Amino acid sequence: MVQTAKTILVGAIVTALLLVGGSLYVALGKDQEESPSVTESQQSPLMGVSVLLIDGAASHSPDGEAWEELTTDTDLSEGDYIRTEAVSRVVLNFDDGSALRMNESSTVQLKQLSADDIVVVNQAGDVYSRVVESDRAFAVEVEGVAYTALGTAYQTVNKATDKGVRVIQSKVQAGDEEVDEGKQYYKEHTNAELVDKVTDITVEELKSDNFMLWNLEQDEKSEEFKDKLGYWQKVKESADEAPAETPAQSAGIRLSASNSGKGTVLSWSVSGISAPKGFKIVRNKTGSPTFGKDESAYIDKSSARSYTWGASKAGTFHYRVCVYTGSSCTNYSNTVTIESPYVAPEAVVPGAVTLSVNGSGVFSWTYAGTAPHGFKVVAATSPSPSYPNNSIHFGTSPYTFKKTTPGTYYVRVCKYTASSDISGGCTDYSNEVTYVVTE
Repeated sequence: MVQTAKTILVGAIVTALLLVGGSLYVALGKDQEESPSVTESQQSPLMGVSVLLIDGAASHSPDGEAWEELTTDTDLSEGDYIRTEAVSRVVLNFDDGSALRMNESSTVQLKQLSADDIVVVNQAGDVYSRVVESDRAFAVEVEGVAYTALGTAYQTVNKATDKGVRVIQSKVQAGDEEVDEGKQYYKEHTNAELVDKVTDITVEELKSDNFMLWNLEQDEKSEEFKDKLGYWQKVKESADEAPAETPAQSAGIRLSASNSGKGTVLSWSVSGISAPKGFKIVRNKTGSPTFGKDESAYIDKSSARSYTWGASKAGTFHYRVCVYTGSSCTNYSNTVTIESPYVAPEAVVPGAVTLSVNGSGVFSWTYAGTAPHGFKVVAATSPSPSYPNNSIHFGTSPYTFKKTTPGTYYVRVCKYTASSDISGGCTDYSNEVTYVVTE
């Protein structure tokens, strides 16, 4: 009987130890199984963002303090800041096909780029968001108010007097308010009657807004968005309903083209409109070329009525000319189509370029040799800027420096070659001049 009791006691102890050990094993095993899921949640995938278009000058920063020039090769990350300067625009593309378009003198921060939750902060200026419908959330914040897409195409505004949203397609959630297509909602506005209420957007407001009309052009060119114009359709219908102009009232640009030994000669007449900042000529091989999307040439004289496009490529091209506003194009001409033979660009005759600047930031230069294709002004915050990476202006002397970000800039001028056969497309670089921009 004693031996049996001992056996029972030992058995009980062993059983207890096995139970405790098993529990510890299960507990440890469970922890080990769950830990990878925690790691996975911490490594949530991020949405990629690329720079599709820079029209003018723009910069980026990881912290909103140290800024560098923005290019189409810039790698953007979560938390980065992007800003445009005067008469400049930028288009950012998200991996899912959504687009964010920035007007001049605007700043945004890519606050959050989680693949299922995107947050952009509109710190200043005008931003137009074209959002691909998805399970992912997309919001633009203005002064702490989140404007969340429920579709959607919308403009957020963050200016000294106006802060709010205008909805072009679908809906936007603005705090507790749901703002429908064709409506607007402002937290601040010069017109007190528009504050903290949903009101109508007028067609005339949009027709007089160059930035918004440019966005209509971009939407119409997009396979993703051209059939989802929303309130833009009313703007288009309003234009179609305008009374026909009499010959005495007609205004516009009429373009014609012919070939010469130097390339395709484009000539145009102008009636009833002005072009104080000159013209843009655009071309492509598919039809209806558009500035910002297709090849372009800048003519900086308002009195110009012809331009020879060196035929460096043989083939059939479609051309249009438009009035350049400094950031976009208006008053497009008719489209002309012509078969262009290859013509080697006129060679640049070598010669020194001498650059100088006055205290007002006006750069002037003289040169020897020839520059049949004009000049490129290049500038950067580090020495030896070059074309095309640091190009800020194309034209002739003089040029007024337009950089507004404080700092020291290194500036050079080179002769444009108009040929891809010559490395860099620019030759005969001038001396380097430094120019300091203060606050």
